[in-house]
Amino acid sequence: QVGPAGKPVHHDRSEAMTENPSIPAVNSAMEQAMASRTTGYGPGEDRVEDRHGGKSPGNPGMPPPVQRLRLTYTKLGGLRYLSHLDFSKVLRIVLRRAGVPLAYSQGFNPQPRMQYPPPLPLGVAGENEMMDILLTRKLQPAGLVEGLNQIKLDGLVFSGVREILLRGSSLESDIVFSRFRLETTGSFEVGMMDITKVISEFGDRESWNVEVHKKKGTRQVDLKRGILELDVRPRDDGRISIDMSISHQPGFYIKPHEALARLLDRPVELGIHVLVTRTGMVLKNEERTCIPA
Repeated sequence: QVGPAGKPVHHDRSEAMTENPSIPAVNSAMEQAMASRTTGYGPGEDRVEDRHGGKSPGNPGMPPPVQRLRLTYTKLGGLRYLSHLDFSKVLRIVLRRAGVPLAYSQGFNPQPRMQYPPPLPLGVAGENEMMDILLTRKLQPAGLVEGLNQIKLDGLVFSGVREILLRGSSLESDIVFSRFRLETTGSFEVGMMDITKVISEFGDRESWNVEVHKKKGTRQVDLKRGILELDVRPRDDGRISIDMSISHQPGFYIKPHEALARLLDRPVELGIHVLVTRTGMVLKNEERTCIPA
């Protein structure tokens, strides 16, 4: 998708589609969930107003949140090709179908109180994603994961839950950096030695300034401050795996495949040259991370 100068490039996607059959695969459960997004509730599911005696959840008379839970889950397979907005709607439907008593915002168009970290770029998978939910009734975290996983959806598996402070800081503001894994495909023509050389040069330099082009304009990013960790290793199939940690501090974040394109000074297209997965996130004031040991 992006070249070394930050401008879009286009390639034949046939090989990537062959290597990754999950790309067009969105199973019947996904289709059912997405079909219900225009009404906001699934087949056979009552409207929110009906379940609250005809009152909107945003009315002042509705119960306030009494509990905040942090869920960990995956976003894999075909789900990586859903936008953050569409995927958040799917999560909302899954939570409601599991009977989770979500709290709602106030106002004319009340929304479920669900908080997210910085969203994944379109096409990037997640192995340990997080979400905070605010509830109007306290639940036992132990049984929640099992109940949520009863709602079957390819690529979505809930793996953990814990209770956190109800009035604590937002999940988005607590993220310090994300860890990504970039795996090359058969279309990637840069060898292990070339990548190792670039990583060595990256370690020796005091700064590595690049331009990042966005819809709102162009900004300068110092990759030495944006990329906190960088490592490369060969895979058993002869391809290459690159581990990259990227800061979420304002002004330093850059998408991982864009960072790789700038380092190599050549186009790197997501889904064609590399497959990218966020493997975990590190939070402020926590030694514990959502990263598998």
